[in-house]
Amino acid sequence: MLLKGPDGVDFELKILRYSHPGEKWLDIYTRVKMPRGSWECTDPSLQDRDIRSLSKWLIAHSKGRTKRREEDFEEPNLSFEMTHDSEEQVTLRVYFELESRPPWAPSGAAGERDVWVELKLTADDLRAAAESLSSELQKVQGQRGTTEYY
Repeated sequence: MLLKGPDGVDFELKILRYSHPGEKWLDIYTRVKMPRGSWECTDPSLQDRDIRSLSKWLIAHSKGRTKRREEDFEEPNLSFEMTHDSEEQVTLRVYFELESRPPWAPSGAAGERDVWVELKLTADDLRAAAESLSSELQKVQGQRGTTEYY
């Protein structure tokens, strides 16, 4: 999933693989570009159910069918908040905690919610992001039986 804001902010979330056989945790790659700087990281920060939930949440917002503003998960590395600006556009705020934070803002505790990016997006952007997440998850699930772990 790649989201681009009109002000040069980019957020990419990519599902790489399952972290370990028989588990639900996924190795997640994130890349962020914002005015203060850019960074990337890879961490087992989401489970497959989190990806499904995030995808459904994005679709629901694209259709205006939910008032639930936040989407967060068991592992607090990433969380999402939606603000409806207008019928044509929403603002998606992505928060970064623990291992997902940039190198210039390290923290040993979650819940600070002091590092984030904001992306102004359309309903089409939200649908495309949801479809991308679903597609990536299906691909990784299909490869699960062929992955070797060391």
